[in-house]
Amino acid sequence: MSPFHFARAFKASTGLAPHKYVTSRRMERANSLLLTSRLGVPEVAYAVGLTNVSHFRRVFRRHTGLLPSDLRPARTAGSDPPGNGDRAAGSAA
Repeated sequence: MSPFHFARAFKASTGLAPHKYVTSRRMERANSLLLTSRLGVPEVAYAVGLTNVSHFRRVFRRHTGLLPSDLRPARTAGSDPPGNGDRAAGSAA
């Protein structure tokens, strides 16, 4: 099967071109990693197969409407390890 015929058949069966399908799956995985792991944005980008963080941020935003870092404050707001150190320093002063 030629690449052209493969792409047509793939799009007919999935509704997406092969590249868009792969990109969509990568961004779904990145979203999951950002919400459930403590990996940084560069590590998540690398884990989903993108080594250029700027490109990852652009693609992620195009796919989800959010920047990768926008998912972090909502997840880490209750844990605030840096805040604990600030409170300890503030109470000692």
